[in-house]
Formats: sequence, C-alpha cells, structure tokens
Amino acid sequence: MPELSEEVRDLLDQHPWEDTIPRLELYASKKIKSLYWQGIRNGPMPGGREVEDVVGQAIHKVIGNERRWHPSKYPDLYLYLKSVVDSEISHLVESWDNRNLQSASVLQSKDTDTKNVSGYSETIPSQADLPDQNLLRKEEESLAEEFFWAFYESLSNEPLLQKIVECIFDDVEKRADFASHLKLPPKEIDKLGNKLGRRLKDFRAEWEKRKEGNNG
Repeated sequence: MPELSEEVRDLLDQHPWEDTIPRLELYASKKIKSLYWQGIRNGPMPGGREVEDVVGQAIHKVIGNERRWHPSKYPDLYLYLKSVVDSEISHLVESWDNRNLQSASVLQSKDTDTKNVSGYSETIPSQADLPDQNLLRKEEESLAEEFFWAFYESLSNEPLLQKIVECIFDDVEKRADFASHLKLPPKEIDKLGNKLGRRLKDFRAEWEKRKEGNNG
C-alpha cells in the first residue's frame, strides 16, 4: 500500500479533527439508528460495535491510506469521510453476522418461522456474503462513490446546488428542513430542486456515454 504523500499528510495533520469527529459520530449515529441490526431496528450492531468504532475505523482507513483521499478530487475532507463511514456501515449491514445472528429479544419472539427480519435464513449464508458477490458489491460502491463526487464537482459553478447535494447526503428530506439549512424560502428550494434534477439527468447521460466509450 503506497504511503501518504507529504501534501495529504500535512492536510490531515492540520485538519480540525476536534470538530469533524463529533459531526461524523452524530451523522453515523443517526444512520445506524435507522437500520436493522441482528433482526431489530436500532438493535445492537454485530460484534458489540459502537458508533465510535465505525467512525474510528473510517478515519483509520483514510489516515492509513487504505482509503485513498485525493484532495484535488474531493476537496472537502469531512464529506469524503462521510462517504467512508457510509461504506463501513454498509459492510456491517451486509455482514454474515448481522444477517444470520439475531439478538435474544428477536429469538424469544419468534415462532416456527426460520427467517429473520431481513428475510435470510439463520443457518444458510446469504448469497450476498459469497466472495464473488463481495467483490461485485465493492465495485458497485466504488462506482457509486466516483459518480457522486464527479457530479458534486460538476456543480462547482452552482454553490447552492452543491449545498442541496450536501443536505441530501446528510439525509435531509423535508422541504422545510432544506429551507432552514440553506436559509432560503421554500419556493426557492423547489426551483433549485428542479434545476438540480435537470443537471443530474444531463450529467448521468454524459457519464453513461463516457463509460460506454471507455468500455468500447
């Protein structure tokens, strides 16, 4: 694994971690609570993991260059770290332990049904955990991350649209919440949302054309 460049190391050393870590933990906590763990919503994560473990692992991978941060492509380190946290949570959700082991409260409430909330048998490993499927999932995640950041960068001339993308990334859903975050009237949010939709449609068409050209 290549070592960090001097530029990246300096940026990591100078980063305000005292601000970023609590924000990442708040973000991860909100996301984790919305998911099913060991058969129950907001249940215990496999292996006794906590929010701090997930965030710590994400940061460790970036600092250790296991997840390579390119400042020129992803200038906002906080946003990049959030994408790494998302990947860590996704891997835990799809892990064999989470899909096949269940908490005592779920086991006590079960009748003769042998499947958990996720629909997977307790004794038969799911296809999602086979090695080739894992490799495919990682490739899909990599492409999704590449698409997100490329689209975000394409909006550099539209800072308000970038702000809306950031809100979406933060799981903001209601128009009133968007308006509150951006300090704009709801009608303006509607206009920006429509504009973002058009930009996304055009970008996706260009992206797919570019991918087809690279594969041709």
